[in-house]
Parts: sequence; C-alpha cells; structure tokens
Amino acid sequence: MAMQETFEIDGVPAEGYVVPLGTCNLVFAKKGNSLLACGAIDIAALEKLNVAAAKVTGVATLAELLDGQVQAVNQSAARQGATVGQTGREALARMG
Repeated sequence: MAMQETFEIDGVPAEGYVVPLGTCNLVFAKKGNSLLACGAIDIAALEKLNVAAAKVTGVATLAELLDGQVQAVNQSAARQGATVGQTGREALARMG
C-alpha cells in the first residue's frame, strides 16, 4: 500500500510518497512545483515539463531520500540552487 506523509522544509509544506512497485519502492517528495526523486524517476523528462527535480539513488524510504546525497539535478533545479552533493533535504529546500 502506498504511503503519503506531509512535512515541512524550512516552514514550507511538502509531501512525501512511497509507492511499492514489486521488488522496489518508488520514492519521491514534492514541494511546490519541484520534485525530489528516487533513481526510478526521469528528471530530464521533468525538465521538459518545467519541473525542477533532483535525484537521490539507492533509496527505499522517505527518510533515506531526504538524508541521501543528490546524484543529479535538472537545469530548472540548478537555477534554483540545487546541486549534486547536497542532501535531498537541502536540495528540496532550495527548489520550489
């Protein structure tokens, strides 16, 4: 069963989701028009839709997504200050 959690990033509401998909989980967090995503989500495709997105790989939980190291950002996210090497929480704070 999918799990949804509401939380705040620097006082701004955000939503996190964990969706079981067979042997893995689809994990992502949304704040405004931005997305922090697991490795299964194509952040380059989101760029074409004007969605700022960053990717943290190898995660199965929302905590791992937020605490993990960002491996990639799309151009929209980079313009907002998200960078490779930040934690997911830091990148999400800068986006949206």
